Amino acid sequence: PHETGRLIAPRQGPVHLEKEQVTIAIREGLASTSVRQTFRNFSGGQAEHTFLFPLPADATVTDFQLTMDGKPVAGEVLDSQRARTIYE
Repeated sequence: PHETGRLIAPRQGPVHLEKEQVTIAIREGLASTSVRQTFRNFSGGQAEHTFLFPLPADATVTDFQLTMDGKPVAGEVLDSQRARTIYE
């Protein structure tokens, strides 16, 4: 089975993957996959967690959105160096 996404060390910390929905459409030999995941923060406060979403080398992410407290927050996919620079 192919694992679509996973938390690193899922049993550590207050953030857990609660639900996952994957939809795949294949048209003219091209697969389009939509993944909807729901995470829950059990800490009662602000929490931070690392998430790893493995992709095949020839795959491309075209959209990324978070919803926090019912409000959509646009996401941006960055290379690891740029993301680390912004984070730090």
